[in-house]
Amino acid sequence: MSATGVKPSGSLRANGHKWIWRSLIIVHLSHPLSLPLSLFLSFSTSHPIYPSIMGSTNSSSPVTRAGPPATLTTSERFCDPNADLILTSSDGVRFHVYRKYLEACTGGFPPAEIPVSGEVVELSEPAKVLEILLQFIHPQRQPSVMDMDIDLFFSLAEAAEKYEVYGAMNTCNTRIHQIVDLRPMDILNYAVKHGYSDLANMIAPKTVLDRRCLDQAIEKLSHPGALIAWLRYYSAWDKITELAIYQLSKEPHQGACWTKLNDTFIKKLASSPRLDWIPLEYQPGCRQCYSFVESVNPRLEKMYQDLPKFSHLIKI
Repeated sequence: MSATGVKPSGSLRANGHKWIWRSLIIVHLSHPLSLPLSLFLSFSTSHPIYPSIMGSTNSSSPVTRAGPPATLTTSERFCDPNADLILTSSDGVRFHVYRKYLEACTGGFPPAEIPVSGEVVELSEPAKVLEILLQFIHPQRQPSVMDMDIDLFFSLAEAAEKYEVYGAMNTCNTRIHQIVDLRPMDILNYAVKHGYSDLANMIAPKTVLDRRCLDQAIEKLSHPGALIAWLRYYSAWDKITELAIYQLSKEPHQGACWTKLNDTFIKKLASSPRLDWIPLEYQPGCRQCYSFVESVNPRLEKMYQDLPKFSHLIKI
């Protein structure tokens, strides 16, 4: 038994359950009739390992204590001895800040009238994140996030939402709309977690284009309910592909034009399994190919238009 009261063998059991859970997803998506989505969803949401897969719902809150440890250093930018509050990063850097600025520019810190004299507020973010975040709070030119390292940027965006630093929230949200092709699954999780339904609806189609999207979803969609909603969304896209494959398997005739139609479809499907092959293309001059495509494309396009918005699958 460890100091936290959790048996060491629990991690082994959790890993085993995660393997089973991932296998159920693969079985369902590969052979949907053998494992109905309703049965899979019932298992995944009721199983004891589900909360640890989806991520904890508890966010880290600032912790106060009577004084800083001797190993702490002080930020060169935020070192004003007259500041009335000290924030400490997770890696031991102190930031001297004015509570009046925190109260005016954020919603995640206690108001200035609550006395905290002589106390240090410990935060869970590292110094490199707080160094940027606090610049959005004090009266100075705000930092640019345009060329920021992508991992640092996402850490900043999360911290801005966590402490409700309004200027940073707006700046990061604007930047996220400009990098939707870089980290679509991360952005979807961010949008669901922080209530940006329009962003979630815009980014969701991009999350199903990558052939590794299933692994990415399991790894990235940590907000409770996000993975289950994404699997429903993924399934809706799969039905369009299944219809196209089924119709093409009928082979209305044999000929070079029909072979070319199939080859074009397969190549597009391989490069972009969810989107770029709609509508089906055919070789001009073949009446049979033309009739086939004209009868199938409207059905595919209607299914595409009827795809649910991601925000309709989960409360955002």
